[in-house]
Amino acid sequence: RSRSRSRRPAIHDARVTAPAAAVALLAGAIMAVGDEPARPAGPLPQALEISSGAVRIAYPSTWQPLSDAESPAGLSLQAPLGLAPRPGVEAQPHSRLFAGMVPESGPSLLPLDLERRIERTGNRETVRLGTHEAYRYRDVTLSGQDVASTLYTVPTSGGVAMIACSAPRFVDTLEGQCEAMATTLRLSGVESLPLGPNAAYGRLVSGVLVRLDDARRHGRQWLRLAKRAPGQARRAADLETAFRGAAARLASSGSRAGTGEIHRALVESLRGIRNGYGELATAAAAGDRRRYDAARRIVSAREARLSRVLERMRRLGYRLR
Repeated sequence: RSRSRSRRPAIHDARVTAPAAAVALLAGAIMAVGDEPARPAGPLPQALEISSGAVRIAYPSTWQPLSDAESPAGLSLQAPLGLAPRPGVEAQPHSRLFAGMVPESGPSLLPLDLERRIERTGNRETVRLGTHEAYRYRDVTLSGQDVASTLYTVPTSGGVAMIACSAPRFVDTLEGQCEAMATTLRLSGVESLPLGPNAAYGRLVSGVLVRLDDARRHGRQWLRLAKRAPGQARRAADLETAFRGAAARLASSGSRAGTGEIHRALVESLRGIRNGYGELATAAAAGDRRRYDAARRIVSAREARLSRVLERMRRLGYRLR
């Protein structure tokens, strides 16, 4: 007796056209800070200290802590601390220093919402706040404020430490004092990182994609060799499983300082490809040629999107093999 076997023919050529670099291996590499960073104003003499969460700032006796410090609109500072000039000592109602941690940021190290609103970041400078490398953004107008702010962002192992200095343009002494306070930044429980690509995140993504690239390469080879629709369905389902696992591993790890937008785009791209292969498997199992062709186009488009995300990472300094 011969065993019964499915004789359903393949419903279509199983090849899915996608860029060769759709899944690329990343190696975390840190871009060197180019020129010696500019240094803001010097340290403060006879300073007091204030801390909140991971951030500690020194300040002069002419300033005082704000008892009800709230994060300025658009900065999303966690556990912010605030300082203002003492009444009667160069008092200005709009002069403030705020500091805290930003949990999610893009490559600019700015909060994602603020990064999207700033049309250009040509005013960004590389500076040092004590021993910490930082970006400085001048003349940033925050929502609900009548004066411009200077923002300092420091990448750390626990997110981005941010300091915001707001002072009227014509009060140079207050602006200088605020900048001098920023240079006293000290961190507790986290470590500052070099500017540029996040090395730990590069290693994380590299590990995920090494496994995925191997599974994808073999899975697509088997998909091309499948001669019957049931076999195509199984191979497409295997690819769906591989992308599901990669997306889950990356999503569960969370983003790192300066990687919020890239992290979100990577996870969304992997999930999109996962869904595309799932639709491919369903169409093959049903013997639906039109649906199968549509799923092939979806997979190709979404793998192309992943390729663009990886290319953006390369432009940011992550090395692609």
